[in-house]
Amino acid sequence: MSDRADDTPLGEVTRTWFGGYLERVQGIVERSRHLVRSGLDLLRSIEIQVDSRRHIVTASLWARCLEHYEAVIVLAGKGLNVPAEVALRALIEVLLTLAAVVKDNDVLESYIKEDFVHRRNLTRKLRQVQDPAFARHVDPALEAELDRMIQETGARKLTLEFLAHKADMIEWYLIVYPLLSVAAHTKVRDLERYLTTKNAELLGFSFKRCDAELMGTFTTAGLAFILASDQVEAVFGRGFGEDRKVFFDYFLDLGRRVAEAHKEEGV
Repeated sequence: MSDRADDTPLGEVTRTWFGGYLERVQGIVERSRHLVRSGLDLLRSIEIQVDSRRHIVTASLWARCLEHYEAVIVLAGKGLNVPAEVALRALIEVLLTLAAVVKDNDVLESYIKEDFVHRRNLTRKLRQVQDPAFARHVDPALEAELDRMIQETGARKLTLEFLAHKADMIEWYLIVYPLLSVAAHTKVRDLERYLTTKNAELLGFSFKRCDAELMGTFTTAGLAFILASDQVEAVFGRGFGEDRKVFFDYFLDLGRRVAEAHKEEGV
């Protein structure tokens, strides 16, 4: 099976655009992959104290950042901006969580305890399934045990807005995150991108591709990933070193070029 995006059914629809896109985005993809490799090297280089919750949670969240960031690169590299934005949204959730637990030890403990709330809520949902074959696998005593643990530990659900405040990154939550949530939750206005109309008449469906949107996804993901690496450095004393400025300046400059492209394309 070919890994060329224009060999897929949707790729065939956008083949004319896609052929030039690969060439235009090649340098960005290579720089992004270099950043992923540096992130993986960072993960392998840190010394984790197994008795430190701070170490284990930080390293694990960094590993999650790596997966989401690579997903963004793969999807955006194939011109699939909507799923790339969904992956980017997930990356930003991890960034805000990571920054919050690194900056505040109380948040770290609350983040760990929140697992009781998540499991309790999941158990409640599963208990509502009507299929008897499924219901018999749900332990009725588990919900009571989790309720007890929540009462004893004071566990509560942590909202992303709360974590963003604790991370001192509320702008990411208020500005960037909502825009990406449109793709994740499929709001009706966003569906207009698939319609071709003229004088209020529906002419058909299309899969529009926009360089500026895709470049913006690459930019935001790169900057978010670099900021996440700063949190790793705060805990382990190891980061991207001198390459950090090189990476950051590259994606910052790319962001400026994206802003100009948006103006030219009227996006």
